[in-house]
Amino acid sequence: MSDVVTVIADTVQLVEIVTESGTVLVDSGAVQTIEIITVGPQGSQGNTGEQGVQGETGPSPTFEQHFADATDTWYVVHPLNAKPTVTTMDLNGDEIIGDITYDGIVAVTITFGMPFAGTAILKA
Repeated sequence: MSDVVTVIADTVQLVEIVTESGTVLVDSGAVQTIEIITVGPQGSQGNTGEQGVQGETGPSPTFEQHFADATDTWYVVHPLNAKPTVTTMDLNGDEIIGDITYDGIVAVTITFGMPFAGTAILKA
């Protein structure tokens, strides 16, 4: 059921119409008849839409451990909770190659042929 209200106004710019269904502000120059419809109950939820496009992959989590004293074995415990890729750098920033042993999911042992100081960089 709806309420029909007729607005007749030549000089009023904005008219407030109050009915038992609600209140409406109307530009009197644009409309002369307004139909206010009582809102019914909410309908059921519609169908789920299609899945969106996959977003870009974010940066890989990284963990670095610094070794100030030269040693031929570096032991790294990390929070990555995955088998990481390992890069080792000496103090000059040059990559050094060592033998990598994965000690479970949170630890790595790196063994070199001679002592090095530097940084182990682990990426998940």
